[in-house]
Amino acid sequence: MASRWGILGCGKISSDFTNCLKHNASQVVACASRTLQSSEAFAKKHKIDKAHGSYQDLFADEDVNIVYIGNVHTHHRLAVEAALRAGKHVLCEKPMGMNSGEVESMLALAKEKGLFLMEGLWTRCFPATRRVAEILRSGDLGKVVSVTADLGFFIPEEVRRLYDLDLGGGGLLDLGLYPISWILLAFDAADFRGSNATATIHHEGADMTGTVTLRFGDQGLGTAHYSCRAETQKETHICCEGGSIHVNRCWSAHAPARLVVKRGGSYGLEGGEGEVEEFPLPEFVGNCAMNFGNSEGFIYEARHVEECLEKGLVESPLWTHAETRLLHRVLDDARRQVGVAYPQDKN
Repeated sequence: MASRWGILGCGKISSDFTNCLKHNASQVVACASRTLQSSEAFAKKHKIDKAHGSYQDLFADEDVNIVYIGNVHTHHRLAVEAALRAGKHVLCEKPMGMNSGEVESMLALAKEKGLFLMEGLWTRCFPATRRVAEILRSGDLGKVVSVTADLGFFIPEEVRRLYDLDLGGGGLLDLGLYPISWILLAFDAADFRGSNATATIHHEGADMTGTVTLRFGDQGLGTAHYSCRAETQKETHICCEGGSIHVNRCWSAHAPARLVVKRGGSYGLEGGEGEVEEFPLPEFVGNCAMNFGNSEGFIYEARHVEECLEKGLVESPLWTHAETRLLHRVLDDARRQVGVAYPQDKN
């Protein structure tokens, strides 16, 4: 199936994703915003033929068969479900929903309609991430024992969506889900035994800096750290009985580009310097500047989604519906433990 994209939401993240669709020579046939003026400006910027002044008009557009949803995540559920009811496949920016209830509702509707739905956790589509998964599946390093991953930046209070609960504010849903996703990649979800969380809270109620620890089986432990008040190392360490994988450089918990794989490391013996594997981001050539660092990596996600549609898949094998469910269960439980609640939690 040829992918004919419609872009919902004409903000910065949608612009970066559209840049990569254009770079990939994908078909971007329409865009939509809450105002026709904003949509027309976006269409002109990205040379898109059709600009719609409402989301509903985009859903009704027969030329569109897949919708990229890049609006504020408090509105994701309404947009995703409206697109699915209109018969469109959907790629929705992370977090797909504000809580597990919203996510379950969207996944159930996608299943009922037989349509593709993916939460846009782009990190899973990067070649470096796929290589990590390949190494772990091979069993070459033995059983995974522990994972530590972190992602943090200083984000000023002027960026209101990170601080306002009505806008889905908080570091966990914006940043913390990335290091948690590395933990879910490394361990078997069937072994998940629970989690513990702690976080600092902004005076307006959103979480700022936090740590979530996940337990797997009797011996597996994963620790995810995040912050929107300070820059962290932005690295991932996967430690196994027979070696380790260190994902570093280029905001590695977010947009990985380099691995160091060590084998051995028994008591009293170092594992050596390790084997370095480099996965440089693709060079971007386009007319529109990127808004966010490493957005060139969106091209991996765009290509993956199009491959899924060509194969007739209704979910991504790189970020499955089961993993999406588990992630949001963990996020819900972490928010409960640190005392962060959104208006959507009352529904």
